Amino acid sequence: MTQAIEAAWRSDRAAIVGSLARRFGDLDLAEEAVQEAFLAAETSWGDTPPDRPGAWLQTTAFRKAVGILRKRRPAEQLDDDAVKEALDPDTGERPQGWDGDDDLFALLVTCCHPSLSAEASIALTLRHVAGLHDDQIASLFLAKPATITKRLVRARRKIVDAAISFEPPTGDPLVDRMHNVRRVIYLMFTEGYLPTAKAELHTELCDEAIWLGRQLLRAHPSECETLGLVALMLLQNSRAQARIDEDGALVRFDEQDRALWDRDAINEARTLLSRTGHQALGKYQVEAAIALCHVAGDEPDWARIADLYVLLAQIDSSIAVAVNRALAVGRADGAPAGLALLDELSNDPTATRYVSWHACRGDLLGQLGDHAASRSAWLEAAELTDNPTERTALLKRANDAHTPPST
Repeated sequence: MTQAIEAAWRSDRAAIVGSLARRFGDLDLAEEAVQEAFLAAETSWGDTPPDRPGAWLQTTAFRKAVGILRKRRPAEQLDDDAVKEALDPDTGERPQGWDGDDDLFALLVTCCHPSLSAEASIALTLRHVAGLHDDQIASLFLAKPATITKRLVRARRKIVDAAISFEPPTGDPLVDRMHNVRRVIYLMFTEGYLPTAKAELHTELCDEAIWLGRQLLRAHPSECETLGLVALMLLQNSRAQARIDEDGALVRFDEQDRALWDRDAINEARTLLSRTGHQALGKYQVEAAIALCHVAGDEPDWARIADLYVLLAQIDSSIAVAVNRALAVGRADGAPAGLALLDELSNDPTATRYVSWHACRGDLLGQLGDHAASRSAWLEAAELTDNPTERTALLKRANDAHTPPST
């Protein structure tokens, strides 16, 4: 691809796929037509791309889709008048009413429909919005390409069978759907940030999730929770180079080289959070504020972080939030205060099967100087994780918690 075509692929491809999917109700057709349009661009543009590459590609893809349908159904020719009406009669370049942001948003919303599983939504989003091929998606999840292909086929069939519209909903249904879109994007990010069951971290998946968050923000620039989501991902990803050492091992937060942190990303996240104003806070906004407290100064502001976790717990009552709050309180008010909060969760089997519950105990017990109990907690955490990279880091913490010799 030339530089111009690569730029158009990144900026316009998903919106054009969304436009055709809305027009024809067929994702496979939309993808095939867009692929043909980009192939046509490679031979037609040369070194001089058109003034409006996106409009050229949109019109070419539409015509390709019409041609594909005519080949598929020669006995059911499309109405030529309908085809002409869909194209701008003055320029012949751009279908009337085409809005790339609207079509991109519609495609995102469709791929993340609540009736689809999280796995299906992630696969659809990576394939049709991010533009990754089946084998690329498979490599990210250590799956066989055939497995991903089958997953995509089933998901697209579900869209047809469930009569899922490519038109975004309005009102309350839109609010619910936006929540699911953000959830899928963040699931994608966290799978790259700390994969569930594979050794290597996939920064590419984090990059794709951030790109998707930006596209969602482009379509709805004043949506506070989307601002919070993008800020959160930027802040977490700002430490990407410092999180992994030369051997591929995870580096503890307090041992990371801060010179490797991406200050531009941190500053951008701060700006995004400032745009949320004084509206009611949501989960992603509070989590982003917590992440910012970790990286904004020379040391994390643990007192502020502990206060924010109290606020977050009112929005999200999950075990993860409760455990992270205990750690923050332990750092702000002393290990006994944090351990007391952890003990309140000890009768909940969900908590005691949670890696971070044991890791938090190991950290706080180590602060108290109880090295034997600390080591035991770190070992328990290591036993519970399915991620080899995380397990190695937890075992290192256990080994570092040396038990003093008996006297």
